[in-house]
Amino acid sequence: MKKLLIINGSPRKKGCDARVCDEISALASKYGYESETVWAYDLQIGGCRACMACKSTQKCVQKDGMNEILDRIRTSDMLIFATPVYFNGETGPMKTFLDRMYPLMRMNPDRTVESFIGNVKKAAIVVCCGAPDGNMKYASIVTKFINVLKMFNVTDVSGAVIPSGNPDTVLDSSFCKGCLSQIEFQLQME
Repeated sequence: MKKLLIINGSPRKKGCDARVCDEISALASKYGYESETVWAYDLQIGGCRACMACKSTQKCVQKDGMNEILDRIRTSDMLIFATPVYFNGETGPMKTFLDRMYPLMRMNPDRTVESFIGNVKKAAIVVCCGAPDGNMKYASIVTKFINVLKMFNVTDVSGAVIPSGNPDTVLDSSFCKGCLSQIEFQLQME
């Protein structure tokens, strides 16, 4: 069975991001994926210390559980990153999580990047916000995640900003429907 790992950067387990991720999990099961959600707010991980020890081991020297998450990333076929917008960007725990993915890549002396992300071939970024024009204001968050994933040689990447501050209606949003359609297409592809 294929594996989908969802990293949710929201503290709200019944918020917009959670609703969209639940829908993604349902779609994933339809295409033979087993999904798991990691809540960044539940992790007690510190920030990257830039000690570079991970460049020779592909493991972080910090003993806070992130290495286990990195192992789950390596065995996943697809990743979903979901975050609400907090003060014009992804949440703090999501940024910390992204930084702590550093052991999954190495920059070689010739400036080529070596990826240790394992099975991951595709990914999607879901950004929920309350601003009605958030799809224009916060597109840079999606771009940042896409650029990071491309460093890991993950090339099948989609992303969307969903302007909806209401968990009860987020799935009705045309932006959400478009996002889910993109992700469903990715799930279907080998």
